[in-house]
Amino acid sequence: MSGEGRRVVVRFDTSREGAWPNGIALDYSSTRLYWVDARSDTLHTTNYDGTDIREVLRSHRALSHPFAVSVFENRVYWTDWRSNAVVSANKWNGSDVRIVEKTITQPFDLTIVHPSRQPRGNIPLI
Repeated sequence: MSGEGRRVVVRFDTSREGAWPNGIALDYSSTRLYWVDARSDTLHTTNYDGTDIREVLRSHRALSHPFAVSVFENRVYWTDWRSNAVVSANKWNGSDVRIVEKTITQPFDLTIVHPSRQPRGNIPLI
């Protein structure tokens, strides 16, 4: 937690279309990192070490300004500011997009509460 030994997993090219990675989440079961980018309206995933970067979903009507993201089982969930919704899709290929909840205002964050989202480990807090 001190920042020692840190390394870049994904580098964003701000001169190209993406560069607003608003949300980031770890998928512990598949050891992948997921993120949403509000500039390019995309959802991406990569291995923890930055290899195998994949675009999961792009420019879907329910992915018009993503903000927060989380993963549970075989689905990825995100909040979207333009559609005022919490949305989910297949975490591997972006298929089966579903509106989980419509909100009156822009949803800022989401939290999935389940034991699998809280892995055990010896992680120093110093």
